[in-house]
Parts: sequence; structure tokens; C-alpha cells
Amino acid sequence: MKSFAFDVWDGGRLTVNRDFSPLLARHGLTNFDSLMDYSAGQFAKNVLRERTTTRLELASASGDRRVFFLKRHRRPPLVEYVKPWLRLQRPILGARNEWEAILRFHEVGIATMTPVALGESRGRSCLMTAAIEGCCKLSEWIKAQQGTLRNGQRETWHQAITGVAEVARTMHAAGLHHQDFYLTHLMLPLEGADERSWQIRVLDLGRVRWHRLLSSRWVV
Repeated sequence: MKSFAFDVWDGGRLTVNRDFSPLLARHGLTNFDSLMDYSAGQFAKNVLRERTTTRLELASASGDRRVFFLKRHRRPPLVEYVKPWLRLQRPILGARNEWEAILRFHEVGIATMTPVALGESRGRSCLMTAAIEGCCKLSEWIKAQQGTLRNGQRETWHQAITGVAEVARTMHAAGLHHQDFYLTHLMLPLEGADERSWQIRVLDLGRVRWHRLLSSRWVV
């Protein structure tokens, strides 16, 4: 279980993890517009015009560089509000749902991204998280391990499967379901086999939903 302390800037439009406040202030990222209009970095993902993800590096006063991801949500078209209601579901739009999901995952002990900043203003929003480093996607790890079962290396596979099962059990016991629970959204630490921590890291929590009583339908 992990909790965070936050600072509120820009008249409530920007919430910042206090651990990163000095770094953001050093680079002038102290208000909502400075994050939404950030032009440096590299596009990491651009599936929809109204939602983009940028990879950026920021240097501290000591010269150390940290990698972050900035996901920006612009005002979605009306159809994105209507479609969920036609399915009798609440629309999941903007950055807040993922921000709250990240905090909830930390509360229940599931390793995930570190929240850095949340910005919201007039239908637009942004989410900044620290990069998860020293890990690889579980999907890539499995490709690299092809053939090891035939060589008798079953213990390693058992550890990986157990790690994923533990995440699923903890998540569902807390009333959470991911909706994008794929191997590409699960990260595995890259330490040596004898020292590896098999605590799976979970990414992309933008569609996570929470229920007080999670039905078997959502577990499946």
C-alpha cells in the first residue's frame, strides 16, 4: 500500500505529486496550459486525434534525467459521450479516471505507474506519469522464452503465471477490472533470474472501472 502527498497549483487546475514539484517548477511546468501546450519530447502514441501520449525527459538540478509520459486529452466529440449511454454505461473520458485508478491500484498494493500530475480545465485534461524503467513487456518476455518449457525451465514460467494471477486476484478482490488486461500492458522487471522480483507492473489504466460488488461477468 502506497500513498502520496499532493500540491494544488494554478487555481486548482493542476494537481502535482509533491515528490516531483521541484522538478516541474524547475522546467516551468507549473500550470495547466504549460503541460497541455508542451511541445518538446517525442510522440509515443497517437491513436486518436483527441488523445496523444508524449515521452519527455526532464533534468534535475544535479543533472540527473528522468523519463516521463504525458497523456493529453482534448475535448472529445459528442459521439464519445453518446455511445456509452446507449450501452447503459457511464462514459470514461479524460485523464481523471486513469489518475484515480493509479491511486487505487497503489492503495491495494498493485504495482503500477507513479502519478506525477493531473490537469483539468474546460473539457481538456492531461496526466503525467513517471516511466517504469528496468522492465520489459510480458508479451516480449514470453517471445524470448519460447522453447524453455521443452528444456525443463518450468519454474520460471510458473513464477510469471503466478505473478499475473496475483495481480488479477488482488485487482478483482478490490472491485477493480482493467478492461485492457493484456500481456502488452503488464511489465516484468529485468533483473537476473535469481534476483528477479516477480511483482508485475500494470500499465494503461485509462478504462479501469470500480464496483463495490464486482460481478463474475467483469472478472471473466
